[in-house]
Amino acid sequence: GKQMSELVIIKPAGKPLPFSFDILSTAFQYGNRCFTKYPEGMPDYFKQGFPDGMSYERSFIFEDGGVATASWNIR
Repeated sequence: GKQMSELVIIKPAGKPLPFSFDILSTAFQYGNRCFTKYPEGMPDYFKQGFPDGMSYERSFIFEDGGVATASWNIR
């Protein structure tokens, strides 16, 4: 299926958002934060916090008892 989310945030030029950018993206809930494209001029604090990259492992447990394990090594 297709999913879409549209958010409009108005902020004064040169001023930070009045809240954490994290709450703007549902992608953060699924471990895709490293692929988020930030608006021009907004620092990507997440990537700056992992200058050497990151890796993690996640397991998905399904209703029928199946398990899938995924590993990421992002540089």
